[in-house]
Amino acid sequence: MASIPAPGDVVSLESPTGPHGHPGGKIVGSFVYDGLPSIDPTVCAGSVNFSGQRSAGQTIQGGYFWDMVGPYGEFERGNPGQAQITLLSGSAFGGSFLTPLVLGETVWASESLETPLAGGAVFTYESRTERPVGACPVPPSPPPPPPRPPALSGSILKLARTTIHKLLTSGWLTQVTINQPGTVTEDLYLQDGTLPAFASSTGKRHRHKRKPPALLLAHGSATAKSAGTVNVLIRVTAKGRKVLRHARHVKAVLITTLRSTSGAKLNLERRTVSLHR
Repeated sequence: MASIPAPGDVVSLESPTGPHGHPGGKIVGSFVYDGLPSIDPTVCAGSVNFSGQRSAGQTIQGGYFWDMVGPYGEFERGNPGQAQITLLSGSAFGGSFLTPLVLGETVWASESLETPLAGGAVFTYESRTERPVGACPVPPSPPPPPPRPPALSGSILKLARTTIHKLLTSGWLTQVTINQPGTVTEDLYLQDGTLPAFASSTGKRHRHKRKPPALLLAHGSATAKSAGTVNVLIRVTAKGRKVLRHARHVKAVLITTLRSTSGAKLNLERRTVSLHR
């Protein structure tokens, strides 16, 4: 065609005369021009990539060539190379060249579609695009790293007084603040041995090689889905129940450990409490 149609224009093939040789053309075949095929910017100097967009269902070919000046000053096309098409998926196509593209070459892509007509004729539509091989686009900057979570912090907001009897029958309810999602674990140890470094997430008793470990009287934990205050119900363990059942007075140590979902761990200030019957 002498001019390039605009996307959305209808390209038609007409017969030169009407039926029985009468004047007046007849549309034999037509196609809506969509501006395709297109060649991706990544098809650039130094790359063997060949990719772009096509009209769905159309056959794709591609290649490159040099515009060379002939012996009489005319332009000739030399050093051609053909693209190897390896991917046709919906409107996308992909492939590669055997050698990397070079600045100054021209790369092209062509699509075509054959439509059978009455009487055994075939209407063939073909669209081709060409552009010079340019420098490769600058890759986008990587996304910034996610912000670091704030340092884990919290406090014991409320530590109500309790008795041995209440601890045995209904447990001990405390309130703890945490500044991010995580878990709050509290262990109540008898003040009679070596205390662990952190409250256990499972409530199991820690062992120590040199000194006997303190007896775990009660254990509780709560999950914080977001920053805020959580209620932790500390319940007596089986061994703690045996000790407290007949005790009139005990001294104990409360260990409170915060654990964030990112893996950080923090002990709050230990509290020494006296429990009476």
